[in-house]
Amino acid sequence: MSKSLNVTIKEFEGRSIRRSPDGSRPMVKLNKWRVFVDGKHAGFIGFAEGSKLLLGNGFSKEEAEEIELQVLELLDRDEVTTVQAPELPVDLFVEPESEDSDFGYDDN
Repeated sequence: MSKSLNVTIKEFEGRSIRRSPDGSRPMVKLNKWRVFVDGKHAGFIGFAEGSKLLLGNGFSKEEAEEIELQVLELLDRDEVTTVQAPELPVDLFVEPESEDSDFGYDDN
């Protein structure tokens, strides 16, 4: 299989919930890598052996398999299992038109 996708990983850093004495929130390394495909964030995988590769949606089955293989090589692991976020139905975000909506929106 040709490597048409450029997959890279980088340790994931985020802001600490604890504040420094000056009130700032320092960056801390978290226990996972960020996975990038062609320079764009594509998912996460944990440091622990056996952690699943969590990919965002929008990748075909073939692309997800290629990403999985490249992550496997980059981490020098024997096995990586990929889980991809499901596509969300568009109507999930449509507000009901009823005035008795449970959402509490006021159309006036």
